[in-house]
Amino acid sequence: MREPNSSRGIGLLELMLSILVITAVILGATKYYLVAKEATRVTQAQEIINNVAEAGYQWVEGQSDFSGMTGVAVLIKAGLLPNSYDIGKNISPWGGNVIVGNSGSGLWLSIAFDGLTITDQAKACGILQKKYGICGADSTFCATSDCKFLFRSP
Repeated sequence: MREPNSSRGIGLLELMLSILVITAVILGATKYYLVAKEATRVTQAQEIINNVAEAGYQWVEGQSDFSGMTGVAVLIKAGLLPNSYDIGKNISPWGGNVIVGNSGSGLWLSIAFDGLTITDQAKACGILQKKYGICGADSTFCATSDCKFLFRSP
């Protein structure tokens, strides 16, 4: 008389549970990666904003306002920013350029990023607006609703 074979391999239920667990781990890791990637981009954007603002304030010393600030090339030419900030170098964390100019008849230094998708802009601007604040009459630095960062002339 033969004994029944007790080693049948894995069943369909075990296979489905294994696939479910693996899928949950992959989805969790992907979500964590995307959140971490966006946080890194925002941190890089803050660093760029701060560097450009500092360079802008150094540039405006001895001048009445930011009216001569016509682009990032002005700050690079003055030796206040490295060449890596130049148009076409894609220094923005989102793959675009840093756009520098003036606003409000030269009263404000304006900093913006191009290359953001609408989704990226909404996420990044929301976070950065919390840091810099929404523009108001007595602001010295702030973020506009269209994701430009303004710094008042000293």
